[in-house]
Amino acid sequence: MSIYSLTMGFVEPKLEKSVKLHLAKIHARGATWIYGKNHIFSGILRLLGLDSERCAMVMVVHRTASGQKVRDAIRQAHVEARKKGGLAFTLPLSEVLGIRRMEEEAGIVVDKGDSSMNKQLIMIIVDKNRGDDIIDAAQQAGAPGATVLHGHGSGAEKVKHFVHLEIEPEKEIVMIVAAQEKTKTIIDGIRSVINFDAPNTGILFTLDISDWMESGRQ
Repeated sequence: MSIYSLTMGFVEPKLEKSVKLHLAKIHARGATWIYGKNHIFSGILRLLGLDSERCAMVMVVHRTASGQKVRDAIRQAHVEARKKGGLAFTLPLSEVLGIRRMEEEAGIVVDKGDSSMNKQLIMIIVDKNRGDDIIDAAQQAGAPGATVLHGHGSGAEKVKHFVHLEIEPEKEIVMIVAAQEKTKTIIDGIRSVINFDAPNTGILFTLDISDWMESGRQ
């Protein structure tokens, strides 16, 4: 079983502040927020409270044992706002860089598990303008391609203030799908340009892909 997991929650943007407060209460080290638009095709999504036009996705990397606490924090924000529960789920991570430096414990080794999948998703979250460095390094290491998304972080240690307003750092999320046998080489290439052991540099994790489809293939 992996030591670390990723919890993803989908909420209305106006609940973001409340979710942040509840995550801070359980000492969640930080979160990344991405914004999008809902396209409703099912009445089930309306029952889950995901029928607003705009949505916010929060991603939190945490100890696997804390998954229920993180999901409860997201749920509690909805309860207080008298909103339906939204949607949150937790996924085990294959490998994590950049979170163990935030912990005081030493000698922890992440169990990669016994994956039989032949592809993995490498996801890297860094400050704005670092994505190009990562893409160049990943390409040189054999990555077939990458997708970059934009968001912002809410880690308490990174929030700055200007005229009593909180200025949160903009983030870039780089996603790379690669064959499992190439994942380590690509990660090593990325580590050559990003020192994940240094403070406030970013985080990298991998997820096993259970099914895969390319355009024209399945």
